Amino acid sequence: MRNILIIFLTIIALALVRWLITDVIKAVKKALSSSSSERSDGGGETTDGKEAKTGRLVKDPVSGTYVDENVAVREEIDGEMFFFESRRNRDEYIKRARTGRT
Repeated sequence: MRNILIIFLTIIALALVRWLITDVIKAVKKALSSSSSERSDGGGETTDGKEAKTGRLVKDPVSGTYVDENVAVREEIDGEMFFFESRRNRDEYIKRARTGRT
């Protein structure tokens, strides 16, 4: 009976080790493929596993932070396209532009 228990526990331990190794390998492959695709074409994965395309970074004229142009708040002012990290920054910029303080 004792030998059967030892064999059973050994099989379970080996299965767990195999599962852990497989999981680690998958995580490493995913990390390597995400970082290489981000370097090559600007793509990557989001936290929910969906493919995300990242654009070029553009500077918010109010805060000075850089934002992905695909998710930035856009506003055309006097024929020029501006990108903002938030609507609040856009509104602040428009307010300053009207008073001549840009």
